[in-house]
Amino acid sequence: MSYMATQPYNETISGTSGGHIQFIWIPYVVIATACLVFLGVNFWCYHRKHRARYRRKADIMETRARVKERRLLLKALKARYYVQVETASTDSGTGLMESSSKNDVANL
Repeated sequence: MSYMATQPYNETISGTSGGHIQFIWIPYVVIATACLVFLGVNFWCYHRKHRARYRRKADIMETRARVKERRLLLKALKARYYVQVETASTDSGTGLMESSSKNDVANL
């Protein structure tokens, strides 16, 4: 005799004849859906509340990046200007670099 034949209430266990057993999964799905909805609403409220803070942080980061870029640009321009001044002064023969180096030697 098979295992199925020894079970007298096999039909109610499998859920084929009882209407209440067929929908036993509904409460679990409702609980899981309610948890997911709660987490989604909580996530949305948190980020809505902190949106201004995130915006301020982004503005600060953008400002810092612009300041850094300006500093690098100014350094490049200064270096280029100093190179042009040095080459112009050494080419002229009586430039600033030669006269300052003579004064430094005399002051020692």
